[in-house]
Amino acid sequence: MPELTAAHVNRGIVLARVRQSGEAEAALRRALVVRPDNAQARSELGCVLAELGRLDEAKACHLKALDLDPNNPFFHLRLGDTHLLRRRSRRLRGRLPPCRVSRAALRPGMEPARAHP
Repeated sequence: MPELTAAHVNRGIVLARVRQSGEAEAALRRALVVRPDNAQARSELGCVLAELGRLDEAKACHLKALDLDPNNPFFHLRLGDTHLLRRRSRRLRGRLPPCRVSRAALRPGMEPARAHP
């Protein structure tokens, strides 16, 4: 069933490009159900998880992809990118002040975004 795996991977890649990360994650996880040893699906899932801010999970995916295909330079690059994101995230955690926007500063019809948990 390699063609089914490829379809899920390709769908996941397209969804990630249009910033539908939740659906991209689901498609890539379906690909891994069919073929758990698919290194590309693992690496793409790592990118999606990084986009979602789930950096520890992203790192694990990239490491698994490298276990499956240790000579793939893109997998090494993606793991490095994830390490940089994790380092920046730890360094900035708790240092950025909360953003406060006065309702008067917003254009008519706009509302401030809800606070993230």
